[in-house]
Amino acid sequence: LIGLRHGQKLIERAWRVTNENRQHLKEFCEEFSDVLEYKPEPSKGLTMFVVLKGWAAEMGSEGFADWCVEAGSCVLVPSSCFEISTPAVRVGLGRLNFKEGLARLGDCFRKRAAK
Repeated sequence: LIGLRHGQKLIERAWRVTNENRQHLKEFCEEFSDVLEYKPEPSKGLTMFVVLKGWAAEMGSEGFADWCVEAGSCVLVPSSCFEISTPAVRVGLGRLNFKEGLARLGDCFRKRAAK
């Protein structure tokens, strides 16, 4: 009932969070451009795909998604789950702690690069 009374405010908040997180993801992909490629189109919703490059693409979408869980407790959905052959992962943009998750994943990328 509360949601119905405040529906417009909740929707506006969700879109604000999503748009902020989309910008954080773009900046993250720019920082790690050897691993990730930011492809905003055709995404307009609460999720989007990020294309894998380099060692991440060599792992394949499932292997990379598994690595993200093991290395940093970051859950990404492999593109193979959507019958998409391009090595990519789907990222949910609606979380309030999204930036912290990116920071954790970035730490994992840096540790891997240091090996």
